[in-house]
Amino acid sequence: FWIGVIWLTMVPGFSVTGLLFHQIYLSEVAGVTLTTWAANYVFYAAFAVIGTLVAGQLVDRYSARRVAPHTLFPITLACLALWLGDGPFGVLIFFIFFGLASGMPHAAVSAALAELYGTRYLGEVKAVFMPLGVFSSALSPMLMGLLIDLGFGMATLMGLNIALAVLSQIAAMRMLKANPAGRLAGAA
Repeated sequence: FWIGVIWLTMVPGFSVTGLLFHQIYLSEVAGVTLTTWAANYVFYAAFAVIGTLVAGQLVDRYSARRVAPHTLFPITLACLALWLGDGPFGVLIFFIFFGLASGMPHAAVSAALAELYGTRYLGEVKAVFMPLGVFSSALSPMLMGLLIDLGFGMATLMGLNIALAVLSQIAAMRMLKANPAGRLAGAA
């Protein structure tokens, strides 16, 4: 159950909110003006919509169980692009993949909850999951800000988010492999 909580709700909210909150620091380290950084939000928004639509089609075709863990992969690509990229192009690639990372879970999470836990208590299940996502979103600006204040740089921030995404994706795939029937114990 708790592995599902982490990969379905906490990691996307933690990464997206934390990194976008520290836009001034990230734009400086990425070597772009804040104006250039802000201009890329249009790509973030467009690719969030595209990510939602594509993930919805993939869920309908393959199932949320198979699609949901992979919605974390764009976080890894976004962080790699910002960490290794240089200037405006690296920032553009970051925003494209971060938009996908923001949009894809919207289509996959509710469907995955229904597939994993059943629909009988879906409201109760979502009532547990969603506040934890909000909590992780509230926690990330403080934690990432603390790391920045302590002198940790771009490599640490990106490495942290990449590690969270990769470990959560692996945990999710292991959990789903252990439950091939599609329902977790106690699901109605």
